[in-house]
Amino acid sequence: MTTPGINGLPKVQLHSADGASGEIYLHGAHLTSWKAAGGQELLFMSPRSEFAPGAAIRGGVPVIFPQFSGLGPLPKHGFARNHAWELVSTGNGEATLRFEGNEETSKIWPHRFRTELIFRVASDTLEMTLKVENTGDSSIDFHAALHGYFAVEPSTDCAVTGLGGLSWRNNPTASIHEGSEEVIRFGEEVDRTFYASTERVIDLVCGGSRYQFTQDGFNDSVVWNPGPKVCANIPDLEPDSWLHYVCVEAASVQKPVHLQPGGVWQGTQRVKA
Repeated sequence: MTTPGINGLPKVQLHSADGASGEIYLHGAHLTSWKAAGGQELLFMSPRSEFAPGAAIRGGVPVIFPQFSGLGPLPKHGFARNHAWELVSTGNGEATLRFEGNEETSKIWPHRFRTELIFRVASDTLEMTLKVENTGDSSIDFHAALHGYFAVEPSTDCAVTGLGGLSWRNNPTASIHEGSEEVIRFGEEVDRTFYASTERVIDLVCGGSRYQFTQDGFNDSVVWNPGPKVCANIPDLEPDSWLHYVCVEAASVQKPVHLQPGGVWQGTQRVKA
C-alpha cells in the first residue's frame, strides 16, 4: 500500500516489529528515511532535493544502474533512479520494488532486463539487495551501486576505516592509486572507488555514532563527501550540506557485471548503526 508523499509522489512505509522504520519513494525505488528502533534518523536528505518525475532525489539511498557516474555514454549514474518503480510486496519491515526495461529505456540502452530492490529494516540494521535479470536474447554489461547518504554531525569529525591497502580510483581525476591509507578523513573533497573490497568490514565513526558496512555480490566500495568547494556548486545541496553526511556505497564499478541471457545477478549491502 502506498500513500502520497512530497509533490504527490507515492511512497511506502516500512515498520518492523521491534520498532525500526523506513520510507521508500516509488520514484527511483528511493529510500528516503531509515530509523533504528530508537527512532533516530540515520539518512541525510537534502532540503533542496527535487521530488519530481525525471529528476533524481538528493540524499537517502539512490540506486545506480546501469552506469556509474560518467563511465559510459548514458546519463550520469544511469536511469534507474529517475524512473517510477512498481511496488511488488511490503510487510514486516520489508518491501520489494521492481523496474523493467521499457520503450523509453531501450532508446538509450537497447537491452531487456528486470531489476528488483529489496529493503529490510530491523532493530539497528538496514539490508538492501539489488537483483538484475537479463530478460533479453543477448548479453549485457552494467555497473551497479547503492549510493547511501549516512547522517553524521559533522563530517569533519568522521573517519572511515577498513579499506586500507586496497587499490583505488580518484574519481575526479580518473587516476589509479595503490595501497589506500587505513583511515580516511574529511574536510576537502573525497571521491574514491576502492577495488575488490567485498570481504572488507567498513566502519564509519563520527563522535558517538558508528555505522558498520558489509556486502555480498558487489565487488567495490565508494566513499564520497564533496567538501565545501564542490558542495557549493551542487544546486540541490545547501552550501553546508557536506558537513551532515558521508556516503559509503556498495558498488560494482571496476569490472562491469556481465550477464548472459537468462542470467541473474544480485548484490547486498548491510548497514548496522
